[in-house]
Amino acid sequence: MGGGGMGGALSGACINQDDLTALADLWPSNAREVAADCGIGIECEGSIASEENFTTCVSACVERTVTGLSSACATCYGELAWCSNPDCLNPCATNSCLPLCENCQGYDICLAELEACTGRVSVDCTDPT
Repeated sequence: MGGGGMGGALSGACINQDDLTALADLWPSNAREVAADCGIGIECEGSIASEENFTTCVSACVERTVTGLSSACATCYGELAWCSNPDCLNPCATNSCLPLCENCQGYDICLAELEACTGRVSVDCTDPT
């Protein structure tokens, strides 16, 4: 797992108003933290051997956790969790804006792929108001 990139990345999956509102409503947390938390959670730990099963599990977890988020947008965050080095999931679940997370090996590539998938530059670490 990790560093493999995002397989079926969508493009612009989170730029509709409902998704933008759902993501902004998470502040001060963010969907990157939710995805990392889902990735290390009991619910998805058994699916970590398979990219498809893991991303499906994390995507479903993110969609359930983030009220109003579309399946397509949640999939971008499921793919982020797969792309991330497994060592990145724990610090990113605590705070995806800390250098410990953002400087994790390969996370910058995953974050760039997340931005391409979601269709927006990540504003997860800034107050949306």
